[in-house]
Order: sequence, then structure tokens, then C-alpha cells
Amino acid sequence: SHSAWAFGKLKYTPSTQLPAVISQAALTRLHEFSAQNISNLMWSMVYMHHRDPALLGAVAEKVVSRIHEFKPQELANTVWA
Repeated sequence: SHSAWAFGKLKYTPSTQLPAVISQAALTRLHEFSAQNISNLMWSMVYMHHRDPALLGAVAEKVVSRIHEFKPQELANTVWA
């Protein structure tokens, strides 16, 4: 999530498959992500102009099951994304 956040912070819009690769890697490790990692990942996907329905669904399930772990800003960023 940190690499994705960095690309998002730079407002880097890759012309390659980088966001898809990050998205797929995140899907396989989403169970390891903290609330902040999830928030950063989803925020970065917006700025990389990437939409992955599978990732969105998995994140939605994770947020619902772990909503008590999210700080207000983390939740706001995730919902916004």
C-alpha cells in the first residue's frame, strides 16, 4: 500500500499495467492490511485512475467486518475512493 500511496501522492498516472499489478497483489494480501493500508491503497487507486471491481468488493467486505479498526479519516478516505 505504501508504493501505491506514493504513486497517488505524486498524482502519477501510469500508462502501463502498474495499477492492475498493484491491485492484484493487494487482493492476495488484503488480509494483512491495516485500516490505514486499506485507506491508502484505495485513495491511491483514485489518483492512478484505476478501478478494479474485484478489489472494491473485497475492500468493502473487509471494511464492514473491521469497521471498528478505522479512524474517521481512514474511513472517509476509503468511502470517498
